[in-house]
Amino acid sequence: MSEEIGALPKVELHLHLEGSLRPAPMFAVAGRHGIDLGAGSPEELISQYRFEGFDDFLRLFIQGLDVLVDGEDFTTATVALAEELAAQNVRYAEVTTTPFNHHRRGVPMSDYVHGLNEGRRRARREHGVELNWICDIPRELEDPELGYTVELITGPGAPDGVVALGLGGPEVGFPAEWFAGSFARARTAGLGSVPHAGETVGAESVWGAIRSLQADRIGHGVRAVEDPELIAYLADNAVPLEVSITSNVLLRVAPSVEAVSY
Repeated sequence: MSEEIGALPKVELHLHLEGSLRPAPMFAVAGRHGIDLGAGSPEELISQYRFEGFDDFLRLFIQGLDVLVDGEDFTTATVALAEELAAQNVRYAEVTTTPFNHHRRGVPMSDYVHGLNEGRRRARREHGVELNWICDIPRELEDPELGYTVELITGPGAPDGVVALGLGGPEVGFPAEWFAGSFARARTAGLGSVPHAGETVGAESVWGAIRSLQADRIGHGVRAVEDPELIAYLADNAVPLEVSITSNVLLRVAPSVEAVSY
């Protein structure tokens, strides 16, 4: 059965480019820039890929951000991800990336966009994987009034292959409703709405993403099960949930695979 599943062509809809960096490419990119990761080898770095909760994951996620300095780094990260996807026979993926996180670190957006574009071309050419982008807003960092991310992805300097606006970061204290203006602009520009919700906050977070952001699908959404009315709405209106079972267990959103599977 595992061989048959492995041979099936697949689509991947919930991945973060910056969170996908494995120890070997992260170590290589850090070495290019003389960045100390607190580990002497990729094997030693593996020990950091263990989490007690969402905050631990965020620390590693930020460490992954810090090694991405120039366009070549974004190309390296994208091609490394495509190679891994190809090994699982994934033919198409919508990958989330967070431009504002790089902008605030001083990375020129022209370098960022060029790196993504080149990585996307190489992913197709070298690994037969078609990548498109979901550019997400970091809830806790981006000013909802300024709308930096939607300005970038609806303008002439947008990366190739952007298909949706996303919303990531911690849900607690940063409700979806704050970002309704950006999502309305993205929809007007023909982009989809794919926010994260219902991962670390309950069903009310999912309702907020549906009512304020007109979500086409929901990242995670496992807490929707707490509200039968919400489950009925999702089913009746064909709003899919991107349920990331392994992630939910590793980040302690759920205690076990069985608990996520309900």
